[in-house]
Amino acid sequence: MLTNRVGLLDFNKKVKVGKQCFYMHYSLQMDWNGDILSCCHDMYAKTITFGNVNDVTLLEIWNSNMWSKSRKLLGEGKRIQPPCNNCDAGGTILGYNHYLEWNKEKQNV
Repeated sequence: MLTNRVGLLDFNKKVKVGKQCFYMHYSLQMDWNGDILSCCHDMYAKTITFGNVNDVTLLEIWNSNMWSKSRKLLGEGKRIQPPCNNCDAGGTILGYNHYLEWNKEKQNV
């Protein structure tokens, strides 16, 4: 699938408003310095990081309020924060079942 890499590539493809993304429901990315990024499409890490493995564990980051809030927004199709608001990737090939399970778990808490 061809994507715009969070807006870095311009090939006249518009980002669909309300398009869900499930990358954060089943994966995370670690930069060379230990920073945790939301997804592989943010390859230059120009926006937010969710923590650094030199300071906290991966599990703490995965279960953090910040990660959960971003995961929830993307699952609902609300791409309101960078880099996601400029991205046309969806993470839907593998992630939908993870999204469903995450929602079930959140409803049981």
